[in-house]
Amino acid sequence: GTPVVAEEADDFSTRVEWEGREIRVAVVGRPNAGKSTLINQLLGRERVLASSIAGTTRDSVDVGLEYDGQQFVLVDTAGIRRKSAIHRRIEQISVSSAVRSIEDCDVVIVVLDSSEAPTEQDARILGLVQKRGKGVVIAVNKWDLIRSGEADEAYLDNLVDRFPFVRFAPMVRISAKTGRGMNRLLPAVQTTQRERYRRVGTSELNRFFTDVTAMSPPRSKGQRPKLLYVSQPMVAPPTFVFMCRRPEGLQGSYKRYLENNLRERYGFGGTPIWLKFRESSQKGR
Repeated sequence: GTPVVAEEADDFSTRVEWEGREIRVAVVGRPNAGKSTLINQLLGRERVLASSIAGTTRDSVDVGLEYDGQQFVLVDTAGIRRKSAIHRRIEQISVSSAVRSIEDCDVVIVVLDSSEAPTEQDARILGLVQKRGKGVVIAVNKWDLIRSGEADEAYLDNLVDRFPFVRFAPMVRISAKTGRGMNRLLPAVQTTQRERYRRVGTSELNRFFTDVTAMSPPRSKGQRPKLLYVSQPMVAPPTFVFMCRRPEGLQGSYKRYLENNLRERYGFGGTPIWLKFRESSQKGR
C-alpha cells in the first residue's frame, strides 16, 4: 500500500498519520445556499477528472474526482446535478439528508450564503460536523455580492460570534456561479484532512502537559480537580484523554483553555479536537 506520511515538524514533534488515500467530501448547506452550483463548478473545472461511482445506498450517488494528483469522492450528490426543478425539491430536504452525507465523509464543505445572516439551521449543521468529528471547510458563497471590505469583515466577525467553534475552520470566500475562489477549496479540504490525522509525540505531549497544568484548574465545591497525565489514543479526530482526580469538577472554561492551548501549539486547523477526562484509580499520584 501507500506509505504512511510521517511528517515530523521541526519545532514540535508531531506527525501526520494519513496515507494520502482518497478524501470523502460532503457538500452541505441550506436550500439555495448554492450547493448544486458549487458541485457543478468543482466537476466542470479544468484539472479535475470526474467519474461516477455507484452510491452505497439506492438513492445516493458518489462522484470521484482528481485534483492536482489527489483523489476526492463527493458523497451523496444524487439529484444535485439534475435539472433545476428536481434539485430544488432535493435541496429542501434539510438537515436530515445532510446527516447521512456527514456520517459518510471525512471532510464537510459547509456552504453559507453571504448575502444572508447565518441561521439556526447553519448552526445545527456545523454542530453536527463537530459532534461527528469530521473536518470542516466553510465555503462563504456569493461573495461577489458583498461590495465593501467593511461588510466583508463584519460578515466573518458575525459568523465567528454566532458559532465560536468554527474559529478553527478554514474559510474560503467563493462565488460558485463565477468560479471565483473555487481553486482554493479542494486544497483547503486536503490540508484539513491532514490535520485530522495529526498526532503529537509522547515526549512532546508530556512537555505540553507540564506547561499547561502550571495553571491549575479552579476549585469546585471546595475541592480542586487534579490532572495527572494526558495521552492521545487516536486521530481522526485528534482525541486527548486526561487522567484526573475529581474530573467532574472541571469547569468548561478550563476545558476550553486546554483546547485553545493544543490548537495554538500544534495547529489542528479545520478539525474538531475531542478532549476526554477520566477518573484515575491511582491513589498515590
